[in-house]
Amino acid sequence: MGSPLKPQPDANLFVGLLRRWPYQAALITSFLLLICWDACRNAFPANGDRTWLNWVAVAFIAYGVGVSLFFVPRCFVPRARGRGLAQLAWLRWALAISPSMIALGLWTAGADQWVATTGLVVSVLLLFLAARENDQ
Repeated sequence: MGSPLKPQPDANLFVGLLRRWPYQAALITSFLLLICWDACRNAFPANGDRTWLNWVAVAFIAYGVGVSLFFVPRCFVPRARGRGLAQLAWLRWALAISPSMIALGLWTAGADQWVATTGLVVSVLLLFLAARENDQ
């Protein structure tokens, strides 16, 4: 008859990396975000011409922190424990980089450099918090 089904490794290589080596993935992602920030620093002025975008970026950064620290642990973690934690690792990583990516995008649209720097710092902190959660 047929052989019994064997457990397969994570289908997605990146999710496997997030689950097996979370701190290394956080460090590599932080380095790549820093490269993006430096490229924008060389291409765009430090003081943007649309200061209202600063407040939009601050709101997105606060939203990313709130969702990462409060919403995901209360809503997604209890449901994911029964199904597997691979999707949860991916969700935590995506939410951790979102403040930096949104802030960089708004910097290119006319926000100030301090917004992108704040987004970068917050994203790095969230990445290592997500790595700590994925390591458990």
